[in-house]
Amino acid sequence: MLFICYLILLSLILYGIQFNRNGFFTDYITKEQCNNIKGIFILLVFISHSLQYIDKAGYVNDNILDVIFTKCSSVMGQLIVVMFLFYSGFGIMESVKRSDFDGGGGGYIKSLPSRRLWPTLRNFDIAVICFIILNVLLGIKMEVNQVIFSFIGWDSVGNSNWYIFDILLCYSSTYITFSICKDRKKAVLLNTLLLVSLMAIIYFVKPFWWYDTILSYSAGMIYSFNKSRVERILQNRFFVVLSTSSMIIILLELTHVDYLGIVHNVESVVFALLVVTLTMKVKNNNKYLNWCGRNLFSMYIYQRIPMILLFTLVSKKSVIFTYPVLFILLSFVGTLLIVAIYNKVVFNKK
Repeated sequence: MLFICYLILLSLILYGIQFNRNGFFTDYITKEQCNNIKGIFILLVFISHSLQYIDKAGYVNDNILDVIFTKCSSVMGQLIVVMFLFYSGFGIMESVKRSDFDGGGGGYIKSLPSRRLWPTLRNFDIAVICFIILNVLLGIKMEVNQVIFSFIGWDSVGNSNWYIFDILLCYSSTYITFSICKDRKKAVLLNTLLLVSLMAIIYFVKPFWWYDTILSYSAGMIYSFNKSRVERILQNRFFVVLSTSSMIIILLELTHVDYLGIVHNVESVVFALLVVTLTMKVKNNNKYLNWCGRNLFSMYIYQRIPMILLFTLVSKKSVIFTYPVLFILLSFVGTLLIVAIYNKVVFNKK
C-alpha cells in the first residue's frame, strides 16, 4: 500500500498546475517557483527516508503497484536532491550579480559566511544536539568521535548529514574562490575546479552519495552566469533539449557506468537542465508544496526524529511493516509539528 503515498504526492503536484502552451513562463526560476519544485523533491526525500525504516522492520513489496513506485524511487536515487544544489548555486550567483560588485562579487561574497555558511552550520548543530538528546533518552549508544564529527556533518548521530556537509563545502568553496579571483567568469570556473578536486578526495573516504551530485551546485552558478544565452537555447530547442536530456538520463541509468562520480554528476547536471526546461512550460502554484520548499532545511534535517521515535518505541516491528502507510503519515505529522516549533523558536514566524 506504499503506492498511496506516491499517489498523494502526485495529486499535490497536479493540484494548481498550469501550462503555457504558446510561450514560456518568465518566472520559471523565481524564488517562488523554485520553492514549489523543492517542495516536490523534499517530499520524495521524506518518502525515501521513511522506506529505510520500513525496510528495516521487514516490509516486503508484494504489491505490484508498490513494486513499480518503489522501483521508480530507486531509479531516481540521488537525483531527488539535485535541484536543492542547483537552485542554491543559482541563487548565490544571482545574489553576486545583484550585489555592489567590485570585480568579484563584492559585498555579497564578503557577507557569505554570515549570510549562508554560519547560519546553516548553527541551525544544523542545533539539530545535532536534538538528535543527541533523543539518543540519550532512547538509550542509543554513540561514540565520542561520532558525536564530535557530527557537528560538521562528517559523521551522524542518526540525523541526515551528507547533504549539509556538501552544501557547507559549496558555500566555503564559493567564498574562497570568489575572494581570490575578482573576475566572475574565472571565479565560477575556479570554483568548479575546486569542487571537482574536493569530490575526488571525498571519493576515497566516503560512499558515492557524498560526491555524485555536488557539481549540480556549479551548474546552477554557471546557468545564472549565462542565463539569457542558455534561456534562448532552451526555448528555441525546447523539444530537442527535453528528448535529448531524457535519453541521456535513461542511457546512463541503464549502463550503470561511473568513474569517480563524474558520470553521475553529469547525469545530475542533465537532470537539472531537464527540470529547468520543463518549468519553462509547466508551473505549479500549490501553496502546500511551496510551504515545504520554504521550510526545506527543517523538513530535511528533522524528519528522522519522528521516524526514529516510532521505529524505536514500537516494540513489535510487525506493526510497522503491516501498516507502513500509517508509519509514514505519523512520521509526516510529527515532522510538521517539529517544523512549526522550529519556525516559532528559531525564526519567530508562523
